[in-house]
Amino acid sequence: MSALPAEEPRGFVARSELYRALATIDDLRSELAEERERIGQWLGEVDRLAIMAIGFRRYGAILLSALMAQDQQPMAALSFALSPTFRMDEVNADNVLKVRVCLTRKDIRAMGGPSNAILCHWGTGYSLTPEGRAWLTTKLEGARP
Repeated sequence: MSALPAEEPRGFVARSELYRALATIDDLRSELAEERERIGQWLGEVDRLAIMAIGFRRYGAILLSALMAQDQQPMAALSFALSPTFRMDEVNADNVLKVRVCLTRKDIRAMGGPSNAILCHWGTGYSLTPEGRAWLTTKLEGARP
């Protein structure tokens, strides 16, 4: 039997190609793990449980931890952070984000926080105002162990 590519049996992969593909898969898995860790740092997942302990709902904790982690979060990053809380095929992600921000603002006011804690940068994203950041930092100091 000849080893020409046209005559190879269906599904046949040379051993060297198999090992090369397995090495590439291992490299991609380690790169994916690093990227997932980076995403967690970008979205501020470290503070999320402490924010939930203060009394915020899950989506409020996700939003506030992401806003605490960066000076300004793009809408796409916040939508990505909230995506496990709703089905993307059923709703408009931008509308969900706007509603979640509105409800989080309401929760902040109910807890005695500033009325302008979350600032909208039209077309780009959201950020915490200095008053909102200071208020949340003060609240978090009491919630952390």
